[in-house]
Amino acid sequence: MLLESDNPIIKPSYHVQKFTSMDGYIWDQFISKSKNATFLFKRDFIEYHNDRFEDYSLMIFNKETLMAVFPGHLKDNTFYSHLGLSYGGIVCDSKNTEIIEEIFEAIIAYLKELKIRSVYIKMLPIFLREGYHSAIEYFIFKRGGILVRRDLNFIIDFSKKIEIHKSKQKKIKRKENSLTILPEKNFKIFWEQILIPTLKETYNTQPVHSLAEIEYLGGKFPDNILHYNVYYKNEIVAGMTLFVDKGVVKSQYGAANLAGKEARALDVLYLALFEKYNADGFRYFDLGTTTIDGGYQYNKGLTRYKEELGAYSVNLDHYSINLL
Repeated sequence: MLLESDNPIIKPSYHVQKFTSMDGYIWDQFISKSKNATFLFKRDFIEYHNDRFEDYSLMIFNKETLMAVFPGHLKDNTFYSHLGLSYGGIVCDSKNTEIIEEIFEAIIAYLKELKIRSVYIKMLPIFLREGYHSAIEYFIFKRGGILVRRDLNFIIDFSKKIEIHKSKQKKIKRKENSLTILPEKNFKIFWEQILIPTLKETYNTQPVHSLAEIEYLGGKFPDNILHYNVYYKNEIVAGMTLFVDKGVVKSQYGAANLAGKEARALDVLYLALFEKYNADGFRYFDLGTTTIDGGYQYNKGLTRYKEELGAYSVNLDHYSINLL
């Protein structure tokens, strides 16, 4: 007599294929429905910088059903997910550990067949993983993957009381009535008058997105890429570009000129946005990372600034798996 558990189990067969331009609709539909992805994984966002990255995104099917996608590109015989995005990882909504393992192993087998040397995965932050568990990290470990970078990513959790530093609160209160905050559709004035000069002077660097790129992306994702400017005596003194999706708002760019710093314009803007998105039912406000030098150091001043706004850090991990 066979017990129920003795019956043979027929496992589904997973196959992997490289994304092509013909797959754009099904890819974007999958991302839209997924609880573990944002608009950064949609094709218009991934492909805006195709001149810099050789796209090699993967799609994982069970027969005809798309079960997972893996945004990525190739460089020096390594598969990266994804150096052109804030985060990467395998997008899969299944909570079944065996299914996740089979999907993961199908990807590994596919890449090994291509003689790919290694896989580099920049993981999805934990606060973006709705209903997600850590099986992927386990299977990375099981495959001999190593942690090669860890960033400090600061967030506000709106389900908890925001603990803003008392001295900062007092200073903001004294300044907020003299400032005007306005939503903007035009990125140009902020990019040219505030962001580019500030980054050049402070860090000797440029924005990740050029003005043309952010205008293009803003046109493609008008509900996800938003912008606010702060004015003092009718002159722009600060601004912030937001990436917004699925209950999370991220301050992608924020900068102030000297007058804006003296007026604490960014502080005032942050608090106004915290209030707005908390009232709108959002779960998290992502203030970004503070780590530098490949994650081995952190900017103490920037870290202190974000902590005084009430943010706390979560890890943003990067793993590498050797396939040869």
